[in-house]
Amino acid sequence: MENLTKLLKLAENNGPEYKLRLEHEIKIFNELGLVNFIQRVVEIYNLNISKYPVLLRGSAGSSLLLYYLGINKIDPIKYSIPISRFVNLERKTLPDIDFDLPYSIRNELIEEILLNNPDTIRMTSCFSNPDNIYYDKLVKEDPTLNIPHSSGVIIYSTDQKDIIKSNRVLPNQIGLTKDNIGKYGLKKIDILSNTALEQLFNIDNKKQISQYDLADKKVFEFILNDDGIGITFAETPSIQNVIKILKPSNIEELSICMALIRPLATHLITPNLNWEYLKKQIIYDDDFILFLMEKLNFTEDKADSIRRLFKNKNEPEKMLQFRMDLEQANLDLATKSKINYTLNNLSKFGFCKSHSINYAQMIYCLYWNKLYKPKQFWKSTIKFVKGYYRDWVYIRKALTYGIKFKGIENCSPFYHLIYTGYWLKKDFVSRCYLRKISSQLNNITTSGDQKEMVEHQEINEQDQIILEINSNNKLEPDELESNELEITNPELEPVESELEYKEKIKYKYDTEYEFRGIIAGIGSISTRYKKYQMVITLGYDNNKFINIHLNKKRDLSRFKQIFGKGYWIGDESNPHLIVTKMTLM
Repeated sequence: MENLTKLLKLAENNGPEYKLRLEHEIKIFNELGLVNFIQRVVEIYNLNISKYPVLLRGSAGSSLLLYYLGINKIDPIKYSIPISRFVNLERKTLPDIDFDLPYSIRNELIEEILLNNPDTIRMTSCFSNPDNIYYDKLVKEDPTLNIPHSSGVIIYSTDQKDIIKSNRVLPNQIGLTKDNIGKYGLKKIDILSNTALEQLFNIDNKKQISQYDLADKKVFEFILNDDGIGITFAETPSIQNVIKILKPSNIEELSICMALIRPLATHLITPNLNWEYLKKQIIYDDDFILFLMEKLNFTEDKADSIRRLFKNKNEPEKMLQFRMDLEQANLDLATKSKINYTLNNLSKFGFCKSHSINYAQMIYCLYWNKLYKPKQFWKSTIKFVKGYYRDWVYIRKALTYGIKFKGIENCSPFYHLIYTGYWLKKDFVSRCYLRKISSQLNNITTSGDQKEMVEHQEINEQDQIILEINSNNKLEPDELESNELEITNPELEPVESELEYKEKIKYKYDTEYEFRGIIAGIGSISTRYKKYQMVITLGYDNNKFINIHLNKKRDLSRFKQIFGKGYWIGDESNPHLIVTKMTLM
């Protein structure tokens, strides 16, 4: 690259740590023959990609060279991110560089790249079982079958033209996939789609993530008090629970919240979670690399090779040898246990740090728009988001900002919900409630148009089965589909938190509530219990929701309403009910 000397001077001005890191990266890229590839990626990025809202995905965000070249927006020195997660001399496979863009422009952009860059061609998606003996024939007979899903764009050199020619199945596509391009020495970039970027693009199609004020205190205050609805990648009860516990005040802390809900790190989530405790924990893949370097005096490359060995689990003899070496190492028992625990869980999905920080910035930008441009935010959300919540939740939110929808405003909310999946009337669906089982009326919360019901504590069971029946309608109570599930209260063992926290958290299940609500969302959560629990979010009044937890996963896609009983768990971050009995409708 012609400007490497200029970049090294810039790094030197930033400090000796930057200069040493950049020299190290340049050496690696040179030895792996990646310099020309990086140069072409920069040219394609500047010519075709940078004009759109774009996010660098994955471990490429750990590169200081890409940071100085303008592709990466994350300073890896500032965030203490090693380069080896992306590239190192012991890695057997060549890295690729992935870009996230709004999905509405992805295919158009790929075609633009192919048109403007004659040394690029589209590869084929690996959409089938590798053992499918008909795969090659299928690709040759109908190669267009793969195009909507093929995100890989190969950048090839002059001496690779014959490889491209012999594998071409269409003028702009070859039949090779991500599983076999490596043996030909081909390198690629991936153009991937992202719903959150589509939301941002629809709000302002010129504004890049780097152009937002990423340290606005009002936004972080808003994050703590908001319900997260409409925030792609951050609206589930799991992530909202972590956000409410940790109260992030900057991008790095928001990134940690994102990473904690991944399977690799979920064991760290407890009601006592705090930043001081997390400083000593392995949250990202990169943390494990640094931990091995510190405790076993490994080089960065060696540490990453161990991470990859146990993540891929394809060389059992080497894995066994490392376990034996670890047992003989001069380390305390707690350190060995921490390494072994992480090794056992590396095959689970975890975040690399640069990817998580990039996504945290994107999520912050969604919150920024929800705070400062709510009407535009909800217009974009309604148009593009199919997230944790059911459609009626997004529509009810959008209605408060004057967004119009087709329907009959004066129609009964229940019947409108049954036939369209949402309703337009300001009132919530009647006879929905969340109330403590007590003789005192002040413990009762009901939907707004049904407060007169609280005069009767004992509700007739037949009336409970009916949400709302209009006497002029032919619908009869026995036509409503219901499925009663008896669920006994389990003995829930509290989790003992990792290392520091040994004190068990105990709850007395002596506060029982009854509830009736419309299903708003269905997912899973891992908090104080040793296993994932199914979580169902119910709406019981306008902008009022409660989470109910089940120990077994059930298919509730056919149902719209649930009523039943459960014990109240009053977590500040995640108040919810442990269900003891419920009826589905």
